[in-house]
Amino acid sequence: MQTIFITLPETFIARNIFFTDFWKTFRDNYKGKIILLVKPEKLETYQALFQSPDTIVVAVNYRPLGYFRRLIDWMALNGIDTHTNTWEKMFAYTRSDASFISTTLKIIYTKIFGNISFWKKFIRYLYLLQPSPIELDVLFDTYKPTHVFATSLTNREFDVWIAIVAKKRKIPLIGMPRSWDNFTSHGLIRMVPDELIVQNQYLSDMAFAIQKFGLPKEHIHIVGLPHYDIYKNYQSLIVPREIFLQKLGIDQNKKIITYGAMGDFLFPHEGAVAPVLNKLVVEKKIPDNIQFFFRAHPRFLSPLEAIKSLPHVTPDTVALHVGKDQAGKEIDIHETAHLINTIFHSDIIITGASTFAIDAIALGKPVICIDYDLNLSNITYWQSAKRFYDTYTHFEALVETGAVCVVKNDPELAFAINRYVTNPLLDQEGRNAGLQLMVDPFDGKASLRLGNLLVSLTQHG
Repeated sequence: MQTIFITLPETFIARNIFFTDFWKTFRDNYKGKIILLVKPEKLETYQALFQSPDTIVVAVNYRPLGYFRRLIDWMALNGIDTHTNTWEKMFAYTRSDASFISTTLKIIYTKIFGNISFWKKFIRYLYLLQPSPIELDVLFDTYKPTHVFATSLTNREFDVWIAIVAKKRKIPLIGMPRSWDNFTSHGLIRMVPDELIVQNQYLSDMAFAIQKFGLPKEHIHIVGLPHYDIYKNYQSLIVPREIFLQKLGIDQNKKIITYGAMGDFLFPHEGAVAPVLNKLVVEKKIPDNIQFFFRAHPRFLSPLEAIKSLPHVTPDTVALHVGKDQAGKEIDIHETAHLINTIFHSDIIITGASTFAIDAIALGKPVICIDYDLNLSNITYWQSAKRFYDTYTHFEALVETGAVCVVKNDPELAFAINRYVTNPLLDQEGRNAGLQLMVDPFDGKASLRLGNLLVSLTQHG
């Protein structure tokens, strides 16, 4: 009998995959037993959502140990030479999470070895030589999976060793990244899956160029973004403008410009955005019939309380902010509907180097990206907004398509706002190019495609 392990390590995987048509499509067509592997703190939540006669939800808790294992982890984390990987090292140093000597050693190592295909293969081989965590050996011996689907290949706390054990036991491994930045950040992917599923062309390109997977092209499958199916078929979720804005306490006669936050971890001085936006209206640099709406990142802190005193900026107090994978809280259809309505009823979207830009262009909205430090002094380069646009590999690729307008000071910000308020269709060609690289195939069928592909790979692979 066929048995598949599928990892469900975090809230965003649930949102991106399981809360789409993927789950029903796969569950209804797979002829075998499904074992969902989850973290202990999510067990009850996911049992209530997914357990059935053919699906068992199992809590997994393992702890890889050993000095040599930590060494090869270090080698893997620093094993790709990308702008983002350099930024991650320097950002850790500026936060005092790493010493000058260790940071220097990491950079030297990366520059020497980060582009060598043979070295990447060697690191992956070293992982196969390591003893498996006992807890995972028991898990595999108990359920005897015939396939493993790792939904987040960069999740070092969960998916990584499950994938390694699958490869050690020669169990067919199907894997995919969680997000569009994963192959240029997070270091070297520890195991090359037998079948790689990616969401867009950019990730497919990075699998070859950065990760050096070396897979035959017939084993790489571009399916689209399952959680963007609803962006293609959003009409049923739209609330009338007057009702939506009334819920937020915003005058429906105002033009709405939404700022989508990156969060304090990535953009420590992001709270300074709101006063700058407010000042543009006060000083009449932009029309006075504009109201800004500040949406916090669902996973990181944002200064919502401080914004309440600004007359021309309204904080989003309706959206669920789950923190970092809090047990029991999920980004469900209600949260997605609120996000889609927020973008749909906005005239313009402003953000930093955030995935929120992709959300916006998927719904046809012009996007302005902040590339300066909001008139603050003493901001180091590695904590600056500026570094996103030349040390954030995936976002550099998006900017190159012309999908977003990057502004470097207050006058440029005001000019871009006035330009898009006058004609929101400007730069549509660039937005289309961004969609083609980062979202296509964008046909509302990505979740069905993923479900049917996984059935095909496991029933016939």
